[in-house]
Amino acid sequence: MCFITRLITSVNYAEDIDSLRFALATQFDYNILNQRPHFPGYPIFCYMAKIIYFFIGSIQYTYSIIGSISMIILIFFSKKIASILYFDKNYFLTFIFFINPFFWILSNRYMSDLFGLSFLIMACYYFLKSFEQKDIKYSYFASFVLGTLVGIRASFLPFFLPFIIYFIISNTRHLLLYISFFSMGILLWLIPLVCITDPIQLYNLALTDVNGHFNNWGGTILSSDNSIINRFYKTFESIWADGLGGWWIGRNFLTLITSIGISIFIFNGLKVSKNKIKKKHSIILTCILVYFIWILFFQNVVYKPRHVIPLIPFLLMLIDIGFQKSIKNNFVKILFVIFCISIISITGMLNYQHKYKKTAINQMKETVINYEYTQKVFYSSKLIRDYINSHMNKYGYLEKYSNSEKNYFKVKRLYNKNFVILSTIKLDSNFFNLVDKKIFFHNPYMNRLWPTIHLYIYSKSVPLTK
Repeated sequence: MCFITRLITSVNYAEDIDSLRFALATQFDYNILNQRPHFPGYPIFCYMAKIIYFFIGSIQYTYSIIGSISMIILIFFSKKIASILYFDKNYFLTFIFFINPFFWILSNRYMSDLFGLSFLIMACYYFLKSFEQKDIKYSYFASFVLGTLVGIRASFLPFFLPFIIYFIISNTRHLLLYISFFSMGILLWLIPLVCITDPIQLYNLALTDVNGHFNNWGGTILSSDNSIINRFYKTFESIWADGLGGWWIGRNFLTLITSIGISIFIFNGLKVSKNKIKKKHSIILTCILVYFIWILFFQNVVYKPRHVIPLIPFLLMLIDIGFQKSIKNNFVKILFVIFCISIISITGMLNYQHKYKKTAINQMKETVINYEYTQKVFYSSKLIRDYINSHMNKYGYLEKYSNSEKNYFKVKRLYNKNFVILSTIKLDSNFFNLVDKKIFFHNPYMNRLWPTIHLYIYSKSVPLTK
């Protein structure tokens, strides 16, 4: 079912700049130095994508296949974790993972988040199993999986800090073996990466981009103007609205119905669990807290909800506990049916919009490229310009400039030469003659990046276009 449903809802376009970089790395050459994809390069994920693409020749189906594999691993190991943390009967858990709108969208997106989450849950299971059965060999394998996870989604690593500290303190004499297995996981992807990338350039890129992420463009507390209150607010929205499909301002009323079900199930789950907290639960709760603090301060939680996904499986487990402990109640049975109908409807609508309506930047790209005028200039931010630029080999010639003082004067000169200016930035109305304005938008719970884009069209002589 994972394979069938994800292939049906696969998307045939790059929905944002990050997805585009993964697509280019898969379809053409993988080159981390040229941001195909961006640092840290996600080598294991990209190697896997290139192998699948080599055999099937389709970008959209390549990523849907990886998304399907990710969902299968995620469900399989989440059920195993659930059997350790509470009980074995968790059929409802399979359903809410399968139908979760956030996971479904991510399973079709050209990115590594869901695949990384599946490895995070796998490593978490083996750490828990080692702890539960007091068998050290499972923690060795968990360390190896952790090393491979760095080559899929390095930003998930802080989640395991409590596990790492616990196993090092309680098994100090095994520290060398932990390091060895972790290093094996690292070398699995690092050796091929170094073979195809100059090590000195890779090292310099690492220094530049790590510094850039934390201090310049990464959306962290150090590089963003957003207050800690707003970051907390957006993190909660990402978890509740994006991750669980709950209601938020401006969302469809169906999400309100979903919210009622989620709230009751979580409340029941907390009520059941509060007196049954054991050491294994405490470690998981500590991992969740550490990761929450990590993303709150050092990830772009304001514009990229995908950073919260390591928290979602454990919330779904709590919902499962609350449902199963109250299943004999007739009201809960009715609520469950209503909840299922609403969450299926929300997921279905989001996937329809994802596949057919497309993102605002993709809609805008089509308008810019197909605008019927020979002499035209596109003026925007660097990221949006790069997105447009990557499609030009296929569609033809277009002057493109990123937003800067130097480029602004170039655009003015071209405007005086009767070039049409297509800009996502509103220009000086005293100099530029606005002949048209277009607005492109998509559902922000499908993709939070650039949900609304304005395109201003300026010309000295071209009349208003349709």
